[in-house]
Amino acid sequence: MTALVILVPEADVTVGRFRRRYDWSAERGLGPHITVLLPFIDAAPSDVSRLKELFESQNPIAFALRVARFENYVYLEPNPHEPFIELTNLVLAAYPDLKPYDGQFAYEGVIPHLTVAYHEDAAVLDRISGELTDCRVEAVAKSVALMECREDWWYPLMEFQLGKS
Repeated sequence: MTALVILVPEADVTVGRFRRRYDWSAERGLGPHITVLLPFIDAAPSDVSRLKELFESQNPIAFALRVARFENYVYLEPNPHEPFIELTNLVLAAYPDLKPYDGQFAYEGVIPHLTVAYHEDAAVLDRISGELTDCRVEAVAKSVALMECREDWWYPLMEFQLGKS
């Protein structure tokens, strides 16, 4: 499986301990991230060129993260969120046969987020949310990483710069 993600290492100090315990991707080596598109394809050279051009047409994104909840998830919500939606929509326009999360979830549009924890016990999520109430992570997204999960571990394949260097 492959994915296009924006890595947010600045968030690890704040949420890393929760992610390593309660997030599937963190347990498999993927650092804090905002997903652009999962799953993606096994990129051929023509895809690499297309993605490079697509992402270079976008500016780096300065953003802040705040804690939020949705059903059995605690996540960090980027503000502003529109540039992340735009990145996903650009990729989907270039690859119209792909669907976020393989169409697994029924929702309207893209919801940019950095997953902190998934748990079925609301008390666990309440505790995590409570500890993160005052957290504020600031970062600048300068690139999009193409990652691959094989043998149950995430590996970086390549990185695409946002904006022209």
